[in-house]
Amino acid sequence: MFVGKDMTQNLITITSEKLLTEAAELLKKYRIHHLPVVQGEKLIGIITDTDIRNAVVNNKHDNEPESITLSSIKVSDVMVTNLVTITPEDFLEDALLILSEKRFGALPVVEDEKLVGIITKADILKAFIKILGVENIGVRLQISIPDNLSKYDELLHLLKKLDVEIISIILSPPINNNRFVFLRISSINTLKIKEMLEEKGFKIVKLSDFL
Repeated sequence: MFVGKDMTQNLITITSEKLLTEAAELLKKYRIHHLPVVQGEKLIGIITDTDIRNAVVNNKHDNEPESITLSSIKVSDVMVTNLVTITPEDFLEDALLILSEKRFGALPVVEDEKLVGIITKADILKAFIKILGVENIGVRLQISIPDNLSKYDELLHLLKKLDVEIISIILSPPINNNRFVFLRISSINTLKIKEMLEEKGFKIVKLSDFL
């Protein structure tokens, strides 16, 4: 789950002396929302479609076409230079936390001051879909176990005994002296599996347990 594995590497970039008309055209042509601004291979800023819209609103004169406004402003006048970046060696969850807290749509990926990629919310979403095996046919079970993990090995042993193929498994942090085991299994006949688990003392968590 490294950023470097799932980041976009074929980047569309722009230089600071270019006009906003070119930046807007690149964003539209490649259907992207973030445009890194570079000087050689070094990242010096970033400009987004929101930055361009705000520039038009703030600088447009009455009855002046938008294209005229854009052609009178350079990228350097609008780009963000106080950048938050991440490295290829960082984990996807670190990138996700930054994007959530800062309310960004993407993060430039930098290595030794060189721009090597960009990671977006969409990239991270695709990565977690793969990691969780959501695209595979299967069902999700949510099971409650003690937070000391005393029944975790027992749970895995029982699933193995039942010949259940586990697609993915996630263990939550402690919550009220319990942990949740999120299982995605390939079997579609879950009724028998649930019954066997409950017979062995495992609690299958339902939405009603939180209401």
